[in-house]
Amino acid sequence: MQLITYLENIDQIQEIKDAGIKEVIISPFVLSRFGKVSIENANYLAMISLQHNLRPILEWDILMTESVFKKTLSYLEKVNLELFSAVRVQDTGALNHIISLNDKIKIQLILENGNHNLKGISKWCTTIHKRLERVVLGQEITKSNLKKYIESLTVPVEYLGLGRILLFYSPRALLQKHFVTNQGEWLEAEATTEEKKHKDFKVVENRHGTFMFYPKGF
Repeated sequence: MQLITYLENIDQIQEIKDAGIKEVIISPFVLSRFGKVSIENANYLAMISLQHNLRPILEWDILMTESVFKKTLSYLEKVNLELFSAVRVQDTGALNHIISLNDKIKIQLILENGNHNLKGISKWCTTIHKRLERVVLGQEITKSNLKKYIESLTVPVEYLGLGRILLFYSPRALLQKHFVTNQGEWLEAEATTEEKKHKDFKVVENRHGTFMFYPKGF
């Protein structure tokens, strides 16, 4: 078993190394759903990671319309892909672009929003073939199926071990209208339903949309 985690600043590096972690995910806010670092800082963190014998992975996991995709390509041009060992993608447009853009960099494919059956996951493995380094599976997969998938697939499987559980996503900004003043790029709130037992859902809104999480994570 291999552990991986997110890297947002260089102060985390020693703690990550002490935990025996060899791979770190770096998430620019223009490319990643929950990223908070700039492209420039992402390049810098990747460079420092390599110096500390850590394997930096670029996260480009946003889902995109055609117009957003075209705009995002201008951001991607500023990323020094030579510093990264692999790219994590979820959108098929991002996947195709990375494959055509760079013939060496590995792919970590996020399949959290579908392809929960072995046949579908296997199809992705054969389609991407040698470029595919890992598949990232959703939490909806049962323990028994997860075991079956790990034994059947030809590539390593990643599964969330510690963190927030995403329940809902909308590309729309659902929180802004409730704030009188401009709160910036990142808004957080707690939500409840009309049923009293369903409360304390964590809600995040940023430039990529609105995300709601289960009150209790892993």
